[in-house]
Amino acid sequence: QEFLGAALVGITVAIGLHALVRRDRYRPAHGVLLTVAAFVIGAALVTALGRVNFGLAQANTARYTTPSFIFMVATAGLLIDRLMRVDGAPWRIAGAIGGGALLLLPGLLDGWRRLPNVIGERDMRVGAVVGYLAGGYRPALLPALYPLPTILPLQILQRLDRDGQGPFARRDAFMPPVDLRARWIETPADTCAGNIDRALSDPVEGVVVNGWAAATGSSRQPDWLLVIDPDGAVVAWGASRVRRDDVGAAIGSGFLARGFDAFGQAAAEGPFRVVGLFADGSRCQVGGPFDALPPRFLARLPDGARPAAGGAWVVTAAADPARVGVVPAEAAPAVGSLGGQSRLTASITLEPLAGPAALTIPVRTGAHPVGVTLVVRDAETGDIIDRHDFARPSETAWTWLVLRETGGVVDAGGTLRVEITATGPHPWQGVAVGRPYWISSDHDR
Repeated sequence: QEFLGAALVGITVAIGLHALVRRDRYRPAHGVLLTVAAFVIGAALVTALGRVNFGLAQANTARYTTPSFIFMVATAGLLIDRLMRVDGAPWRIAGAIGGGALLLLPGLLDGWRRLPNVIGERDMRVGAVVGYLAGGYRPALLPALYPLPTILPLQILQRLDRDGQGPFARRDAFMPPVDLRARWIETPADTCAGNIDRALSDPVEGVVVNGWAAATGSSRQPDWLLVIDPDGAVVAWGASRVRRDDVGAAIGSGFLARGFDAFGQAAAEGPFRVVGLFADGSRCQVGGPFDALPPRFLARLPDGARPAAGGAWVVTAAADPARVGVVPAEAAPAVGSLGGQSRLTASITLEPLAGPAALTIPVRTGAHPVGVTLVVRDAETGDIIDRHDFARPSETAWTWLVLRETGGVVDAGGTLRVEITATGPHPWQGVAVGRPYWISSDHDR
């Protein structure tokens, strides 16, 4: 790209100088093309002065494609015109072929180079719609549709879903067959190659299963994945839409290989199984039964929990720290910024506790907790021990956030400082937190 760009700029400058010297050989149309090319060169130089720290990749962003194309068309037109004026048919033929190649090949080669990314981005967008249909609001998927705060693409999806427009005009294309989602599924005898990379199940995240699958001894991958519980009920589903180059190397399909994300709205009890559905109707089981990771959130405070001794929540910045909603008795007292201006910064210091334990904190968020973060630090060193960036909301109920990484500092007799931050200012970004507790560090439910 650098050599080609330098060559085209050199050609434009050479033709411009020649036009100044031999004005009789040029017409006003040449002046228009030269002016257009010079304008793009000048704009590129001015832009580059403000992008010197960005690297050359900045030139490949989509907003620069149009002026680059205009520049190439203008320069190629000038070059082809000059070559066609050279005496002799071979020169004219060579000029036409060379000019056409100069205009077409760079774009075709660049398009071929970007083809894996283009297909991968398309599948990510499809995966975002599938994730929405399977598991509702999934903030991590929505940037594939629109890169700005995830409430905007969510609202658009909800509106399109309500009106049956966009992808929802043909909803069946983004979902497994309805009869398979609505009934009990028997575990098939055939097994797939593949792996379950991660499985979660809790009252906030619902069910989330990630992995990959392919037919044994083949590069064929299932279109749909169903997650079933011990009774055979479908508790989550998803599609093979996540680009996985490592899987492509393993099954021989290159950049076309895909992993899968499966989602379910509500928590479920395992162990789980994953069934792959192929386009021809065949099925396979991906691995054996598996359990979900220990949940990040609990629906209720476990038996045997002990209140964490220490100070009370100290609010250092908030528009209205009294916005907490209805607080369960075991979570009181609480501070929060639910509704209204949702800005909040608060902290609490907890005394050490002998023996292994994990910290759990009652939380409730707004509908879209973008920018809400909870951090646990060693109070003496300031080092971060655990952190949670909120994504899925828990606006309808209080849940208990489990911070399992706190056990090591507690065993060593250290003091913890918990910090909650909501950047606001929108009502849907709020959060409320209550009284911390210690629970058994190996508690799963």
